[in-house]
Amino acid sequence: MLKHFEYNIYCNEQGDLFKQSGKRLKVDNHSKYSSVTFYNRGHKLTKSVHRLVAECYNGAPVETVHHCNHNTHDYRPCNLANVSRTTHNLIEVKGWQVESNLI
Repeated sequence: MLKHFEYNIYCNEQGDLFKQSGKRLKVDNHSKYSSVTFYNRGHKLTKSVHRLVAECYNGAPVETVHHCNHNTHDYRPCNLANVSRTTHNLIEVKGWQVESNLI
């Protein structure tokens, strides 16, 4: 399991997120992007699952996360690519292809 660089959140190969205690975080799939809510240093935070997974694997903040199969609820690391905003726009608008697992 990999630890997030800023939060006490851990990620496995399937993109599941866990607290430091080992308890799995509950994922909210009711919007376009899946999110989780957790407490960090006494503050309640809600973050996108795909961004947390990408940052766990990257070890640092990421600019833009692209879902290679275009399924926004598939946040496995092998489906995520760390791309620039410009590249992401070209992917979405012009249909460019990106190899998966660039994180």
